[in-house]
Amino acid sequence: MDWSDKPLVAAYFASKGAAEAHRSATVGVRKAAIKKAAAPNMGVWALNLDWVIRTAFPAEAKNLAVYVVTAPRASNPNLHAQGGVFTTENISLADFNKPVAVRTVNELVDRQWRKLKHRIPVMAHFTLPSSEAGRVLRLLYQEGISAATLFPGYQGVADSLAERALWDKPERASYWIST
Repeated sequence: MDWSDKPLVAAYFASKGAAEAHRSATVGVRKAAIKKAAAPNMGVWALNLDWVIRTAFPAEAKNLAVYVVTAPRASNPNLHAQGGVFTTENISLADFNKPVAVRTVNELVDRQWRKLKHRIPVMAHFTLPSSEAGRVLRLLYQEGISAATLFPGYQGVADSLAERALWDKPERASYWIST
């Protein structure tokens, strides 16, 4: 699973997907099929990576259930801009020929959290109705989060201009004047 160490970036990806699905459901040709696929809520998961790395699944432990994987950001402008971090379930070489029973990260973390009898929550799920996705995208743009900043390059700028059509309100000259 991919994560961001920047909460607003996570909110961007959740709201962008929800806004696109919502717009397709209300405007698109395949209205009925897309409307079924559109989720009523969008969500962002928060995970205490320090707890995962140091307490739940320390490197010296055998049979790790969850790995936290990072990649060099200097050579990948998208990964750098997005604050990318990855988690994966441990699968042994012997298991590659067997069907994989995929468990979600929240299931693995919850199981370890209960096993260690940890009292403070280490994972949270924040949700909003998908109908709010356009508003979230517009507000994130005001905070400097858009396709232009998360996908450095010409395509990111073009995508940023196009995603304004997903906003809840048309672009205005000033965000301080309500309409």
